[in-house]
Amino acid sequence: MGVRGFDQSIEIGMVNGITTISQRVRYLSILTWALGEILTKKSLTGVEWEEIEAFLRHVEFLVLAATRLDKENNGADASGALGANLHQEAMGALLNGNEVPFPHDRGGAILGTYIGPCRAIGLVVDGEAPVFYRLTPRGREIWRLEIVNSKHLHLYLSCSRGEASHGTPR
Repeated sequence: MGVRGFDQSIEIGMVNGITTISQRVRYLSILTWALGEILTKKSLTGVEWEEIEAFLRHVEFLVLAATRLDKENNGADASGALGANLHQEAMGALLNGNEVPFPHDRGGAILGTYIGPCRAIGLVVDGEAPVFYRLTPRGREIWRLEIVNSKHLHLYLSCSRGEASHGTPR
């Protein structure tokens, strides 16, 4: 009937790249921050793709853990969080106060899921190896705001080193 094509053309013009992810829009700033972190730290030497993958797996796991371990609502529903099904066992252990290592071989869907929307709203542009992505001025502003407002620097440091996560705050 041609109605869907018309609908899609309106969608592209108004909200290109973000309509299917509105439940998890926080990942746009999280991915922007994470890319800013790893690319800034490796800007002179370049970064291996495996380093980006490992860091993003850790970030994704940390976001899921933070969602589940929220002090106000312990065991919060994480159905909209990336990796919720993949890391069910680890999240159960965290909720019981056990130490859980960051995953090195699972997860990491944040990049494939949210790089398109980040491009669409002007946070990230493609780069060239060894710097695969670049933050736009808008993306750099989000990265700076995330750093300034970070109250849990030790979580970031653990994430970047791949250390274990703890179910109880240190």
